[in-house]
Amino acid sequence: MATTIADGTTQVAWSSTNPIPVALQTGSTTYGATNPLPVITTPAGATVATPTQVINSSGNKAATSGTASIAGASGKTSYLTKVEFSGTGATATSIIAPTISDGTWTVTYELVVAAGVTGRAFASDVITLTFSPPLAASATNTAITATLPSLGSGSTNACVNAYGFQQ
Repeated sequence: MATTIADGTTQVAWSSTNPIPVALQTGSTTYGATNPLPVITTPAGATVATPTQVINSSGNKAATSGTASIAGASGKTSYLTKVEFSGTGATATSIIAPTISDGTWTVTYELVVAAGVTGRAFASDVITLTFSPPLAASATNTAITATLPSLGSGSTNACVNAYGFQQ
């Protein structure tokens, strides 16, 4: 059923018996009549939990380890969307093993720290890890912690940043 509005435009009421034909494209996928767009509905009267953004940083660390966490919250699950590692080089080249963990699971990475205390520690200025979908804590009220080990003797600057949300 169409309704003409005062400005001359036409408004169509959408319903399951009167679908609006639409073709949307995301990346290489086209959604339309033969490939319906997935839709999540919320039942009447239900509430949707609003995510709470969390950003945490270790701050500057000199030749010592640093941590950044998405804290646990009562009744909520913590999610990690991005981690950044950065710093200056050390006296000698080394290999470090930064981790991301919630205490139940742990993910470990291997990074080479360059020699040269006035240069960058890593080949790229900042190592950025983006998680899509986000990494979820194994239970509610559980923190997710990113740990950057010491970059070594002579490294005067190092930092780990964690980005995520609780929901």
